[in-house]
Amino acid sequence: MMFNFYIKKLVDMNVQNDNTLNYNASCDYYISKELGITQQKVNNLKVKNQLVNPIDFDWKKSFLGMIQNARIDDKTRKVFINIPDPNLYIEIKHYLEEKGGYIDTQLNKGLLKIRAEYFIQLLVEIEPEINRKTIIKEIKKKIREENKDERKLLENNVGTSLLDLAVNTTDIISSVLSLVATYNTNRL
Repeated sequence: MMFNFYIKKLVDMNVQNDNTLNYNASCDYYISKELGITQQKVNNLKVKNQLVNPIDFDWKKSFLGMIQNARIDDKTRKVFINIPDPNLYIEIKHYLEEKGGYIDTQLNKGLLKIRAEYFIQLLVEIEPEINRKTIIKEIKKKIREENKDERKLLENNVGTSLLDLAVNTTDIISSVLSLVATYNTNRL
């Protein structure tokens, strides 16, 4: 119960203008130093607290605020992004699994490792409808540039469509990330 009061106060103090949490100010490291407990214990307390006393947060907006740190490995065609909050990581994982995607499990529980196609699908699906149409047009343009049939792109399942088309996802990710970054800048 004490951790619940503590975390609520911490969240209230670190909410940014766009109503997302400043995860740098509320990371496990700083909390563990302040409370004198291990980072793993802090991580477990955050997860348990969210289950027992849920704090309502827009995980999609929080995730979009972190995508500028995404890195792609061209060899494995995987995207890596650090997710500093265990509850945000759980929400992303659950959403992807509901849609048929998956996350590669890591020893570093804050590192999200995901196939590039599913990362693109995640970005497309969490954007508002008006932005989604523009992003889909950009993806289709990139597919045409590779002399593939863009009609095979299923808007309700972008990740699987991109896998089936066997396109270069690096260029698509770059284009989609720049569009999403522009949309998020305009929302602030």
